[in-house]
Amino acid sequence: MAENDGRFPRVFTKTVTPFESDGSIDWFAFDRLLSLQAKAGNGVAIGSISGERKALRWEERQALLEEGLEVCGGRSRVLAVAGAEEGEEALRFAAFARDCGAGGLLLEVEKTPGGLYALVRRILEETGVPVIVERQNGKGNLEIYRELSALFQIGGIAERAKDPLETKRLSDACRETGTRTPLFCGREERLFLAEALTYEGVFSECANLFPKAVSRLFSSGGKGIYDCLFDLLCLLGGEEGVSLLKWGLHRQGLCLPTLRLPLAEPDVGQIRNLELLLERTGRGLQTETGVRKALDSGPSDSKRLC
Repeated sequence: MAENDGRFPRVFTKTVTPFESDGSIDWFAFDRLLSLQAKAGNGVAIGSISGERKALRWEERQALLEEGLEVCGGRSRVLAVAGAEEGEEALRFAAFARDCGAGGLLLEVEKTPGGLYALVRRILEETGVPVIVERQNGKGNLEIYRELSALFQIGGIAERAKDPLETKRLSDACRETGTRTPLFCGREERLFLAEALTYEGVFSECANLFPKAVSRLFSSGGKGIYDCLFDLLCLLGGEEGVSLLKWGLHRQGLCLPTLRLPLAEPDVGQIRNLELLLERTGRGLQTETGVRKALDSGPSDSKRLC
């Protein structure tokens, strides 16, 4: 297990949920995608927004988590995922995650509910499962996250703010508590902009496509890898990110581009741009030689890469 200080790996991949053409889960493709992540040493977050969580039935979310734990077999850390808006259902899913041996819970927060602090505290106290709270786009009162950072057994906070200054404010608020709450980068395309922060790790969508390269990037800090990946990271960070991810995986022969959610499908121009980026990135990073060459191009300009 590629963990950081015995706790978390540097990279958690928000895995997509592959579907057959009829909309059912493609279990063969799912197993293959997870095996690639485990081989790269990445942790996985199963059933996130990137995995079309809101389109999955309760029993499907359970089955995906169980399958993920069986496939990874201790080779990588597996996180269950729930939404803060689910309330009691999130607590129930955390208990299920504990019972089947998951390595923690990623709690996705799209709109900060009034009872967020109480919910996280209940999950921690009643299940003992480490919780990483993901703050979307800098939304939500900083005071809540300051209080969350002081909770015993809190797994960390993942920040998806577009503004580096907002991320800095969150970091300062957490440090005011005197705790060393792990802070994760939730927007991989702007990791190098936040030079004032030291991240514990990153939640990545791009690692679905290039698991080994992203793992090397965030463990070794090769500027060459980042330069190869940057345009792709930015493209996948848009509203069409999930559908583009699936198109990319489809082009790599790993799964169909089938979606369940009514997501905005990429237009012809975006697909063409994606194909060009995949071709260019693949030439530079798909081989071990290419990865080593990118790493040898020198460290990045940031103070530290996670």
